[in-house]
Amino acid sequence: GSDTPPLAPENSSGPSLWQAITTRLAVDKKVEVSAYRPAPKPAAETVIVRFSVVFVTREGQNVVLLGDHDELGNWDERKAVKMTWTEGHLWTAEVELPCRGIYFYKYAIKEGGRLGWQHGSNRLLTIPDPADKGAGPLIEAHDSWDGDPVTSSVMQTTVDGKSSWPTSAELRLQTFLDNTNKNLEQLKRDLLELADGIRKEEGTRK
Repeated sequence: GSDTPPLAPENSSGPSLWQAITTRLAVDKKVEVSAYRPAPKPAAETVIVRFSVVFVTREGQNVVLLGDHDELGNWDERKAVKMTWTEGHLWTAEVELPCRGIYFYKYAIKEGGRLGWQHGSNRLLTIPDPADKGAGPLIEAHDSWDGDPVTSSVMQTTVDGKSSWPTSAELRLQTFLDNTNKNLEQLKRDLLELADGIRKEEGTRK
């Protein structure tokens, strides 16, 4: 229902999958695995995302935005992104998010110390590689408060100020699946690299 918050992922402040794997291996195998940690990745490129939704509030109400990234509050109601009212009861907020990412988000009404969640499923946003054709400095996510997520319109403003690649929910879901597969492949490579390093370490100790 509208009063039920969306399912939140595991708190990002907890141990990562990599930390959990390496800790377990260090305990079970009694080997030092830190030397085999993959090289740190460079700082992620980011893009500004302008979220907008129309909702007629009453006095004392404000629209906020929450999602599964630190910049979106990580589903923590205390860290909800405050949105700004504009003419036509259009609420907007700009958030800087890493490129090549997949994000779930949702709007809510804040009144006093309580939140009333937007109806329907969580919204899905995929941010492509900045090298993609037509990619630019701004993504606009226009959502409908009462409508299904498939009615959302997502566009990216190109470097020359035009809008490109309006995407359907089906296409965003396909992008989500493609990116998930890429992440799984990278994890597989990291684990193989770790396993190879452990074998070499054990070989030198025999």
